[in-house]
Amino acid sequence: MNETENQNTDARITALENEVKRLTMLVDRIYSYTHLGIHKPSLDNPEVLSGANPIDVDAKLQELIRNRDIISAAKQYVQITGVGLLEAKAAVKNMI
Repeated sequence: MNETENQNTDARITALENEVKRLTMLVDRIYSYTHLGIHKPSLDNPEVLSGANPIDVDAKLQELIRNRDIISAAKQYVQITGVGLLEAKAAVKNMI
């Protein structure tokens, strides 16, 4: 690469880094609206980080659904997805 290409690449990388920072701030702002029932999902679950659908691969949630334990399953669903409890309960009922 010549010097001009390096400068262009550096400028694009800097622009992308700035955009990621801006988007991260926006997402954090959305999660700060707790009165809307929006909760940040747990990143402790490795499936969330891998891009797999955490609802499909969470063994604990699937077991609770098989046992028809709606309340515990809804709480687990909230932990996985970060949605509000009412939305989680409705989703669990749909899965059962």
